Amino acid sequence: MKLIKASVIALAIVSGLGMSTSVMSESTSVNQTAGIDANTLNTYFSQLNKHDKYLGSVAVYKKGVKQYQNTLTLNDNGEAVHSDQTLKYRVGSITKTFTSVLVFKLIEESKLTLNTKLSDYFPNIINADKITIKQMLSHTSGIKSFTTDPRFLEIMYSKQNVETMVRMVEGYESLFEPGSNVEYSNSNYYLLGQIIERVTGKSYQANLEKYITNKLGLTDTYFGGSINPDAREVYSYGYSEDKWSKDKQSDMSIPHGAGSIVSSTHDLSVFIHALFDGQLVNEASLASMLETKKDFGKGIFKQRKDDTVLYGHDGAIDNFVSSLTYDIHSGTSVSVLLNGANISPAPLSNALFAAANGEEVVIPNFNYLALSEAELEKFAGFYTSDTAPMDLTVYVEDASLMLKPTGQGAFPVSAKSANEFELADYGISVVFDTSERSFVIKQGPNTDKFVWSKPYINKTVDVAVEVLKGYEGTYSSPTFPLDLKVFVKDGKLMAQATGQGAFLLSASSPTTFTFNKAGIEINFDAASEQLTLSQGGRDTLMTKS
Repeated sequence: MKLIKASVIALAIVSGLGMSTSVMSESTSVNQTAGIDANTLNTYFSQLNKHDKYLGSVAVYKKGVKQYQNTLTLNDNGEAVHSDQTLKYRVGSITKTFTSVLVFKLIEESKLTLNTKLSDYFPNIINADKITIKQMLSHTSGIKSFTTDPRFLEIMYSKQNVETMVRMVEGYESLFEPGSNVEYSNSNYYLLGQIIERVTGKSYQANLEKYITNKLGLTDTYFGGSINPDAREVYSYGYSEDKWSKDKQSDMSIPHGAGSIVSSTHDLSVFIHALFDGQLVNEASLASMLETKKDFGKGIFKQRKDDTVLYGHDGAIDNFVSSLTYDIHSGTSVSVLLNGANISPAPLSNALFAAANGEEVVIPNFNYLALSEAELEKFAGFYTSDTAPMDLTVYVEDASLMLKPTGQGAFPVSAKSANEFELADYGISVVFDTSERSFVIKQGPNTDKFVWSKPYINKTVDVAVEVLKGYEGTYSSPTFPLDLKVFVKDGKLMAQATGQGAFLLSASSPTTFTFNKAGIEINFDAASEQLTLSQGGRDTLMTKS
């Protein structure tokens, strides 16, 4: 399981308003439209397919009518082909919106209140006597997310009982005084899922059926288990070595109320419209869900695009990536469910949103300029911003311009012109002004300006190929779920985890190498035939087999 998290940056930029009936019209077939340019969208998604950017389903609904749908799946030969089937996907953290609805239904029935204390159910969690249901719903509890725990990688593929999961959370120190700050935590919604079951004496699935799916006639939405292709459930895939490879399956006992749901684009569209149309919770409950602190609502996020207020949630689990977003003004919802993602849902959602509103849909070409290192080096430096929550470091690595936010991994941007760059997979554009020594970065409705503050000093060193070859081999560890293959290619040291793409390692010393995009540092001990992989504050010792 990858982080089952919401990312404000990656939240889909789309628009939509509720419908007036609980069943949405299916009279519009795939790729037929009612006031939407399907031909341009078909060209857009064909271009993504040509460059192996995605597998999955997307849909636009407006006022109860399907405007557009496009589904790309793998055939028996491993080829990406279009499908007319309604396929079902693990939706990750979109589950949290369902969980929030269930909690509010119990509040409406006087079985819970927003001020109910966590200590009523899990008294051994630090600050449980201070933490409320409201704070858990809004990620203001201060409870650390279990997906940031180093032990998470060791348990994610096997069934875990409630006692094991709760014991993990009980061991966490509080991140802050409850109610004083906001930090996304999957632990909040895992615990809320368990509280729903304790209050009702019924399973999460039974509550889902009672309060949501039976009421709306949703047949594709349920608490997931082992993936069953015969039930139109799809596997997730990673892309490496010019092909899609099936990913491992996280065990759904772990995410529970934070990310356990399986659904389809149709069912998600019905759900989000029904929520805003008052069919699931009453007016007071919906208003409470939409109250935000730093754009965090209760099981939902807020984002602005021009004069439009957007609400939604995104998700990620294994190689499934998803987004569901709704515009309270225009009556349009967009859902993106990817089971193979070399791209973020954000640019896909942006294209669908643009088409739904009669705006231009820009077809990506993925053809970029090859600028020299000298041309790129003039942009290098440390940059600060008065509007963004972090600073950015800009540097050149392996003939690519890299941007690294403070405390995060770096990402490469590709040149569209001598001073304009983009990361098309995430809908990010960057435009430099060398006369001002600044740049503007834009993603969706968000625009931030960064100003140069000091130079960047390149700390990489050259290591002899003979030394690099001494590190070659496949490394493994009983505490790490993947093997790591290390090899030399074109005089460079590369690494590749099982089922994933290879990545370049940059030397900061003859024995220490980094992959900044993922915040990875690897220290080699050739004599012992071991390496230590450090990522996210965790060190893993791996031995060559």
